[in-house]
Amino acid sequence: MSAPVTLLVLPFPGTDLNQALALLRKTAGAPCEGMALQSAAPSALNAAIRAHPGHDIVLVSGALQVQGNGWLARLSEWLAADPKLGAVGGKFLDQLGLIYSCGRSIVSRFGMREHLANLGYGESEAEKYQRFTDVDALLPWLLLIRREALDAVGGFDETFAMVPAAGPARPPWLEIDDLCLGLRAKGWSVKVEPAVVGVHPAANTYKALEELQKQTSITEIDPRLVNLWLKKWRWNPGYPDLNAVRERWLETPLCWRIGQGLRDDWAASAEEPAVDLLLVTRNNLGLLAPMLDSLAKTTYRNARLWVHLNGSTDGSKAHLETLRAGGYPFPIELIEAPVNLGYTPAINWLFHSSQAPLAAKLDDDIELPPDWLERMVAVLRAHPYAGTVGAKIINFDAPDTLLWADYRLWPQGNNNQGVKDQGQFDFLTRTIANMGCSLLYRRKAWEKAGPFDIGLNPVSWDDLDHQIALWAAGYDVLADGRIAVKHPFKRLRDHCRRTAGNMRGNGTKVMYKWGHGAFQMIDHGLDLAGRKL
Repeated sequence: MSAPVTLLVLPFPGTDLNQALALLRKTAGAPCEGMALQSAAPSALNAAIRAHPGHDIVLVSGALQVQGNGWLARLSEWLAADPKLGAVGGKFLDQLGLIYSCGRSIVSRFGMREHLANLGYGESEAEKYQRFTDVDALLPWLLLIRREALDAVGGFDETFAMVPAAGPARPPWLEIDDLCLGLRAKGWSVKVEPAVVGVHPAANTYKALEELQKQTSITEIDPRLVNLWLKKWRWNPGYPDLNAVRERWLETPLCWRIGQGLRDDWAASAEEPAVDLLLVTRNNLGLLAPMLDSLAKTTYRNARLWVHLNGSTDGSKAHLETLRAGGYPFPIELIEAPVNLGYTPAINWLFHSSQAPLAAKLDDDIELPPDWLERMVAVLRAHPYAGTVGAKIINFDAPDTLLWADYRLWPQGNNNQGVKDQGQFDFLTRTIANMGCSLLYRRKAWEKAGPFDIGLNPVSWDDLDHQIALWAAGYDVLADGRIAVKHPFKRLRDHCRRTAGNMRGNGTKVMYKWGHGAFQMIDHGLDLAGRKL
């Protein structure tokens, strides 16, 4: 038999709470009691919860405009169907009809700040935001909490409210995030039902995203709150290090998204895992031929070469067929497109066509050291939560200078281009991103992060974007400065107006997709947790 339900309507400036309560009860589609609260403080919430023993509890913002009828009946059906469902909430839109939140992902590299934690923030409707699904946490704008689960965690933790921080220094959903994590830690699930939709008239993600392009978009959380969270959960809520989270919570439901499900099977075997070598080329035979000569010297042999001929007409196909017939050290698979598709669709095609547990993404104009693949495979074997590893990139035309090493994007971008290579970067480190000319991926990591964004085609910024997606999926990105790969230096004069326009346009796309805050979260988080391994 279902428990009785009480609605707790939370205050919002300018809202008639009693009117809001009456409308919510009218559209609920299921019997419920109700109470308008004058404070959303944890102590007030706990007092109201205690005043209704045995009741499931709905938290709802007095400002929320719930669309349609039967919202409570729908949420209650899920609670009745799954005895381990601790809390279920709705999807929220802003005043423009864009998604504000379809649940929250807070056990992540990006932490609990709204625009990074709210799933779907600023997006239009898409299929992935229409599924009943697990989330880390929910907004208190409309959610139903099972009474048994609420009692198991002891209600809302009032400790955080003892810190008189206000404004940006206090994350607005700190207490509800904490409650949802508490539910998960006790074995209860937390899910979102996007068929229950509410519009919050004060939310405007479009305007917020404009502000988030500024480098000062991330405000530090009050250190007293950070310390309280660290004491309770053992990770920094401002800049989470997922390795610290996994160290404490790996075998619990808190790591449902960032734990064992990210790992693959090959590392448990002493055998060499198979590697797919993925290469896209277009009318670049003059550099492709020496690159293939370099690749042939690779000492790691359990590999297969996949080449996408992206509208090539310069004899590249004939050259590759000659190599294949002449005993090239790796089997060669050719995929030929009659026209130039652009790089991102072509590399995605190769990832989808191949199937080895590891995949190396290679440019067609590099020079590789013979042991590059042995060393990269060893790095991924030793670091099971690394999604990819890259190399130190040397200027092909001036081998004593760097093109890319120990990169950071925040607070200012710096890849150490033009710096003399004196071995100062010959170490293994975590990095926000590598240069994309020679990366070894776990296939599972590529699948979790998703394919390269075809919105960035013609290509530029695609590798940075995809490596940030790896961070978002729960993986580390590693750079091994002990592996040196040579790459030609493309000067500004090599870029025509169209190419320069593509680069700037894609840069803007990536900034709006992630925001400067994401770069700060990764780079400053690595500064705090430690980069070198």
